[in-house]
Amino acid sequence: MAFTVRLLLFSSLFLLPVSVFSQTKGSIAVGDFLTATAANSSPWLSPSGDFAFGFSPLGSNDLFLLSIWYAKIPDTIVWHANGNNEAAVAPKGSTVNLTANSGLVLRSPQGEELWKSGTSVGVVANGVMNDTGNFCSSR
Repeated sequence: MAFTVRLLLFSSLFLLPVSVFSQTKGSIAVGDFLTATAANSSPWLSPSGDFAFGFSPLGSNDLFLLSIWYAKIPDTIVWHANGNNEAAVAPKGSTVNLTANSGLVLRSPQGEELWKSGTSVGVVANGVMNDTGNFCSSR
């Protein structure tokens, strides 16, 4: 009996770091940002790595679409930022930033606000790209 308890406790030491890592993977802190570049900066991935959030290049015109896509299948956009019934197209150098008061904010290189997600109530504490393909924020 004592051996079984010791074995259980010993094996849980190896599982604890894995469970903590899986809970924090995909978490985005307020102030984190992505920049639209030709080399495409690393997107924010879901914990499984199935979904990505970031900038998708539009042709070769130095224009980008803030979007969510299947990370393992190229060119499979499942969502994109939409402002005034049009896709929110961003020029090279634009940034998307997770803010406490406005959620996700997309700005041009000159600082002009191109799109924002907004918040329903309260202040955003952090965000997460989850395994269902949704970017969610928590308060």
